[in-house]
Amino acid sequence: MNFLDDHVLYFINDKLTNPRRERMMRIITRLGDFCFIWIAYVIVAFLRGDRKLAISLIGVMLVINAINNGFIKAIFRRNRPFEDHPDIHITIPNPYGSSFPSGHSANAFGCAIIIMHFYTQYGFLALIFASLIAFSRMFLRVHYFTDVVFGSLVGTLIAIAYISIIIL
Repeated sequence: MNFLDDHVLYFINDKLTNPRRERMMRIITRLGDFCFIWIAYVIVAFLRGDRKLAISLIGVMLVINAINNGFIKAIFRRNRPFEDHPDIHITIPNPYGSSFPSGHSANAFGCAIIIMHFYTQYGFLALIFASLIAFSRMFLRVHYFTDVVFGSLVGTLIAIAYISIIIL
């Protein structure tokens, strides 16, 4: 796991990073900060009268944050890449808490799955956006590859369980 994580980290750091991409990824990651983009989507859903979608998005975010940020991160307590590698520098404020699994990725994929359930035609776009948020966390060097993969998986599985238990 460490070899793969370090390889991806240094590939991004050495081969992909440039000021223009860095700015773009900071914008994308900020949309995922505090679930901002998903809360905006909740507001739009409420304004459009789609209470079931809005409540489902709120519900899945609460469950994801309780399980991922409140439980899983506390167990693993993994350092962030810039903490383990002094030669890696970040261009966003230092995130707090454990690195594994990525909360941004978990929320992004959880909300994307909920959107896909209610609006199949927008599911692909929601998944692309979730993938961009997840990738931005690696690109900005605040998460390892496996943090993002497992965060995405946690969010997806929680959303599927939420749909199966609560919605259906």
